[in-house]
Amino acid sequence: AIARDGSRSADFVLVKDETRVGRDVEPTEVKLDKDPFIAPVHAVFRFEGPQLVVHDSGTANGVFLWLKERTLESGDELRIGRQRLRIEWMPDEPEQLADQPVWGSPNPGYVARVVQILEGGGEGDVYPLKSGENLVGRGTGDVSFPNDGYVSSKHASITVGEGSLAVKDLGSANGTFVRVNGQAAVTAGDLLLVGEQILRIDPA
Repeated sequence: AIARDGSRSADFVLVKDETRVGRDVEPTEVKLDKDPFIAPVHAVFRFEGPQLVVHDSGTANGVFLWLKERTLESGDELRIGRQRLRIEWMPDEPEQLADQPVWGSPNPGYVARVVQILEGGGEGDVYPLKSGENLVGRGTGDVSFPNDGYVSSKHASITVGEGSLAVKDLGSANGTFVRVNGQAAVTAGDLLLVGEQILRIDPA
């Protein structure tokens, strides 16, 4: 486990074919009992042949994997600083009466959006995304979190293409993480965000 200052806070050795991660697992497993955002059994590491795979146990808070750059699917979640964000296409426009179009602000070409997920599961701010590159940062950018000290000034970019979504970390101090959908293969050097804990995969 890695502390917020980057130092190593604990070591967990994966010697079995299957090792659980959570608050209520055995002391010989990855026991993280001081984090309220971690489920009793939050995730499971499994060796599938020589490959180590992390399986999310269906938790509300999920398991997030550090990334440099990757494509996204609508509905994917990111962790950036203290923010939990859902990336999705704009919802379909409501049907309009033929003789009464809906009046509103001119649409500058927004096609997707970032939805902030609040503690407790509610939705917070919504940030529209235009086609092309959208900057995520602290104080500047298309998606801005000026009060989050864990977000870098230029933290990440979200690129909206023709039917495609992608995210790229811009060398941020605290990284950009994407939620694991079910399971993901991990290798030495990978970082996982579980609750508020960062786990680094090191070779034996």
